Amino acid sequence: MGEKSFFLTVKNGRIRVLRFGDGPQLLLAFHGYSEEAGVFEPFGKVLGATYTILAIDLPLHGASEWAAPGFSAEDMQEIITQILEKEGNSQFSMLGFSFGARLVQALAPTFAAQLDQVFLISPDGIKTRGLGLAAKTPIWMRRLIAKALKNSNGPLALVRLGRKLGLVSPHNGQFVERHLGQTARKNRLLTYWISMGAFRFQLSDLQRFLAQSNFETLVVLGAEDPLLDTPRIADFYHQIPNVRVFFLQNQGHRISAEVFGGLLKNS
Repeated sequence: MGEKSFFLTVKNGRIRVLRFGDGPQLLLAFHGYSEEAGVFEPFGKVLGATYTILAIDLPLHGASEWAAPGFSAEDMQEIITQILEKEGNSQFSMLGFSFGARLVQALAPTFAAQLDQVFLISPDGIKTRGLGLAAKTPIWMRRLIAKALKNSNGPLALVRLGRKLGLVSPHNGQFVERHLGQTARKNRLLTYWISMGAFRFQLSDLQRFLAQSNFETLVVLGAEDPLLDTPRIADFYHQIPNVRVFFLQNQGHRISAEVFGGLLKNS
């Protein structure tokens, strides 16, 4: 068994990686926004006999350090390549939760020939509620807006007013207030808004890629997810012949390791 945690030195920072389980198959795990790699510890307990899970603290999360004003697909490719070289593996699988699943879908074409399986839990990037305008804003405009917001509390006041007037949903309002009300969190939120454009994909291209892929793709969605339009997302993936979709009743955005492990065991 390898070391429980280690750091990678990459072009724009230091990335912490946590190891869970000691199974023969390598599984790289990508957490959601405002989380850290430790959320995959329960997955190691459930899946550890089959997989060695290497969970990555994304830039500006957990113990990772990041110096650049954003991060790109090339940055993530560098991280993955370094892990594979360190582990002496060429074949691997990827698991992404929420924003992490957006990264997995954007990165999978680069590593298609090396992938055994792709697991997408509550995937962002298809139909996320309340992100339409934010996702479509041109990158040059995002940079201008981010620069203006960096030292301003005006947007926070506008969000609070919008909540009082019923113009901003409670969930979106709470999210923005939580992340704009503290400097480090605000800078991280703006960095991810700028970086999100590097991980956009055309839905038709994604469907075509997954349909032609030689690896297995499994998608898990919760019917009660408040963040995603899961019925429409399920319809999107159901159109792809070699993608298996689990649409779980009485489940929200977060799917537990026990539930996920049960799906793998029985599928």
